[in-house]
Amino acid sequence: LLGRASLNCLESLGCYICIALAIEEDDVPPESVILSQTDSTSAAGWMNKSNFDDATPLHMSIARAMASILLNNECVAHSSWIQGIINDIADCLPHAIHIADK
Repeated sequence: LLGRASLNCLESLGCYICIALAIEEDDVPPESVILSQTDSTSAAGWMNKSNFDDATPLHMSIARAMASILLNNECVAHSSWIQGIINDIADCLPHAIHIADK
């Protein structure tokens, strides 16, 4: 994705995927508050307020998908920043250069 999507955009996508999986796997009841933690201050901020436009279509698509899944499941998301040094899960794949591209 080098040159196609910013790191912040990918972090935001990661937040969406985690929320979508939580809803799908855990059968999150209506009116739940889902905590999403990221070491990207931009991604955490975008979960609270996004004002993207047609100039950033990927950002807009992620924001709309996030809003849709939360509205459809009658849930809300709360974002929280987590210090990068202790965020092993999010940072493991970019540094896993020993894993083959396949």
